[in-house]
Amino acid sequence: MREIVLNKGQVVLVDDIDYETVIQHKWVAIKYKGQYHAGKWDAERAGYVYMQWFLTGAKYPKIVEHKDGNALNNTRGNLQEKTYSEVCRRRNALIHHGTHIHAEYVITNNKKLVLLKKHCITT
Repeated sequence: MREIVLNKGQVVLVDDIDYETVIQHKWVAIKYKGQYHAGKWDAERAGYVYMQWFLTGAKYPKIVEHKDGNALNNTRGNLQEKTYSEVCRRRNALIHHGTHIHAEYVITNNKKLVLLKKHCITT
């Protein structure tokens, strides 16, 4: 596992196998809804691409989740691609089991992506 120092005093973790590919780009810390993500500017898309999307190659409508909830832990074992349906099923199961979650929305190319964060508060 390797560390990459970002701006704003943030550090992102990546696997050794991904390190050489990742350091070829300029990554910055992007704060979104109180949590930092690593992102790089993509002039073709006229926007930032989060590192988790870059590493997995996931495309809409796939969603990339961080298993441990730390958006700066981009090791392969921590990233998980899911479909929107899978995330909704998990969200509904969590709600029915008394766990509160918070949904975040990101608009990309006029399409809405849903990122979920589990607060782990049980009722």
